Amino acid sequence: MARDAKFWQGHVAEIERNGWVASEYARHHGLSVTALYYWRAKLKAMPASASAAVTKFMTLDVMPAMAPAPCVVSVGAVRIETHCLPAPEWLAALAVATQGAR
Repeated sequence: MARDAKFWQGHVAEIERNGWVASEYARHHGLSVTALYYWRAKLKAMPASASAAVTKFMTLDVMPAMAPAPCVVSVGAVRIETHCLPAPEWLAALAVATQGAR
């Protein structure tokens, strides 16, 4: 099964985030140690913009409410309130448009 950069980026990020030894992580998760080292080197050599495109996510907290309440999306200092959860495509476009915003 061919695995793409997004698949390996998640594993590499997990290793860095939690301080795993790469070979131990690979064995623990049933991954090829050679492939993991290859992708780690390849992803580190990618330009920052290409690497960020692989893992760029935006957190959206949706809290249950007893009465209808607005959905709030915050990006840096900008706060957007809507009466319903926006479409995933809209959220994706917002994430792209605000990439790097603080």
